[in-house]
Amino acid sequence: MNKTDIDRMLGDLGEEYRVRDAREAAERRAREEGARLAASDQRAREEGAMRAKARAYLAELDPKSPTGQWFASFATHYATREEAALEVIRAESELERGL
Repeated sequence: MNKTDIDRMLGDLGEEYRVRDAREAAERRAREEGARLAASDQRAREEGAMRAKARAYLAELDPKSPTGQWFASFATHYATREEAALEVIRAESELERGL
């Protein structure tokens, strides 16, 4: 085996490693993107569930009750009553979890 053959073998081996590294990097990026999309979907589902709870909160709220009167005042600081109810639901959720 002469120097040219050895150089060619080393070049081939180096190319195999470059191809493998590129494939592994692409696979890693695909896994990371999949995980990012799954996390985004989970956040969207959680947000949808929280908004549904906020709408239910508003539907059950008696505007003449002390809680209803408090909420009317509280809601003036938010763009919509749903946004205010969402904040109440989030706060209640944090209290339940002990945060």
